[in-house]
Amino acid sequence: MTSRGDTATANPSRSSGATRLRRIFAAVAAAGIALLSLAGPAAAAPQGTSTTAAACPYEDFCIYSQPNYTGQQYNLRDCHDYPVGFSGIGSWRNNQTSGTQAVFSNSDGSKYITNPAPASSPSYNWTPVLDIKPC
Repeated sequence: MTSRGDTATANPSRSSGATRLRRIFAAVAAAGIALLSLAGPAAAAPQGTSTTAAACPYEDFCIYSQPNYTGQQYNLRDCHDYPVGFSGIGSWRNNQTSGTQAVFSNSDGSKYITNPAPASSPSYNWTPVLDIKPC
């Protein structure tokens, strides 16, 4: 007869396999965190939400993939360059503090400076825009 203690130690490879998986998972997680920290804020794409004429929070500069403030929405708040991930006709809202202007950097090297907040454009061509600095 085998006791419970013998059964628990009878298959040590099962235990070591679980330990190995935990170690691999920890290593992969650590590598992912390290890569994210190297990317820095300028390389990070803004978080988007799918919307239909969604409100733009106060102190944000919001861009939309479709005209009339619809489609994919990105709320830009921090003062750094955000890459623009879509092209074609979209829209934007400047709901930052009064007087704040955003700067669009275009593929030809030119810059477009928005009207001071509060301001908006229900139809804007994103095709030449590489990135936006909302301050």
